[in-house]
Order: sequence, then structure tokens, then C-alpha cells
Amino acid sequence: MRRGRERFQANVITFNAKLGDHIVKIKRELENKTYCPGSYRTFQILNRNNE
Repeated sequence: MRRGRERFQANVITFNAKLGDHIVKIKRELENKTYCPGSYRTFQILNRNNE
């Protein structure tokens, strides 16, 4: 179970490192009316209190 969390944290760190770039890109796409959202992703949230 721990491995999945570590992988998730690495993705978050990578995304946050480029957060400013992402925001500028989305702003530009919205202004140019070229923004196209990606596909939705589903995930499950586990309640650790009930495990």
C-alpha cells in the first residue's frame, strides 16, 4: 500500500515544481479559446478509520 502513495507524492512534487508554467499555459489557452480539458480519471478514496 505504501508504494502507491510514494508514486502519487512524486507526481505531486513534479506538478508543483512546474505549477507556474501550468497556470500560464492554461491562462493562454483560455484567452485564445483553445483550451480542451483532458479525459476524466477516477480514483477511490479509502477511509482508513474503517480498515
